[in-house]
Amino acid sequence: MHQPPHPYAIHETPVAGLAADDQDPFATLERDLCGLVADLARTRHTLDSERERHTREQSRLLGDLLEVLDALDRVFTSVATKPDAVTPQMKKWLRNFETSRRLFLSILESHGVHQLPTATGSFDPHWHKAAEVVTDSGLPPGAILREERPGYSRLGQVLRKAEVAIAADQDAEPPPDLPDPGAQTETQDQT
Repeated sequence: MHQPPHPYAIHETPVAGLAADDQDPFATLERDLCGLVADLARTRHTLDSERERHTREQSRLLGDLLEVLDALDRVFTSVATKPDAVTPQMKKWLRNFETSRRLFLSILESHGVHQLPTATGSFDPHWHKAAEVVTDSGLPPGAILREERPGYSRLGQVLRKAEVAIAADQDAEPPPDLPDPGAQTETQDQT
């Protein structure tokens, strides 16, 4: 009695038109596995590239949203310079703005955005951007005088450098990573 071959049985019969290595089922399996490994590597590379692109786009968006936080801070700074002009109704609005600012900051923090510590010490181009150079401050060149705008980080990377005013000696040559003290600096008065 003749039994039909098992569906998963390896057949030794050569198939017409196939190369010699195609007749060897192990060679075929090895070739198929190598192709799958290559496909997996390409897929991983594509996913890594997409993840990096997505992270860059998120960081750019979150950096843009910091401008909203800056605008709220400018409102509070402006109002603080004119306390007598603040009416009772304006005080209510300011409390609502303060609540909105805290909520906004909380949302940014939930996305991994954190404010850098207030800039002190010496200028570091990795963490700071020189917004102003002050000569004859009595401090050594590169010393941070004040922070003009806070910096932020996300996922251990600088999202926005802290903008600082730094000291410079008018007669000395500034270090290469500091702006020229004789150069004009732009200031924005956005109240």
